[in-house]
Amino acid sequence: MIMNIISLNTAGLNYNKLSSIIHTFKFFHPIAICLQETFTSSSFPLNSFEQSRLSQLWSGQIYFSKHLVTLISHNFKSTLFFISSDQRIMDITISSSSSSFNLRNIYAPADFSLNRTQCQFGGFGTKPTILSLVCWVL
Repeated sequence: MIMNIISLNTAGLNYNKLSSIIHTFKFFHPIAICLQETFTSSSFPLNSFEQSRLSQLWSGQIYFSKHLVTLISHNFKSTLFFISSDQRIMDITISSSSSSFNLRNIYAPADFSLNRTQCQFGGFGTKPTILSLVCWVL
C-alpha cells in the first residue's frame, strides 16, 4: 500500500489557509495531512458553526489541538488516543480493512535552548507499542 502523508508547518492557521492547503494537496490523495504550528482556538470543543465549516472542507476525520491539526482521509478509520498536556503531540491510530498503524503528529519548539529532553521521544508522553509514522517539523 502506498501511503501519502503530508506534513506542513503552517505558521498560524485560519479557515482560508486551511482551505488552500486542502485544495492544494487533494491531488496527492493523502491518507493524512499533519499540520503543525496551527495556533487554533484554545477553547475546545469547537462550536457547531466552526465544526460545520471544517467538515465542508474535509470529508474525513479532523483532530485538532492548540498547536496541531491532523486530517485523516475518509477512506480510513481513525481513533485519537493521545494528546499531550501542552497540546504539542497527537497520536492517532489509522486503519483500513488490510492494515493498521499509528501516526504521531508533533510540534516541537524550534528553540533548542529549552529542555532538550522535550525534543526527544523520551519526553514526548506515551510511547505507543507500534509507532509507524511520525510527522515532526521544527
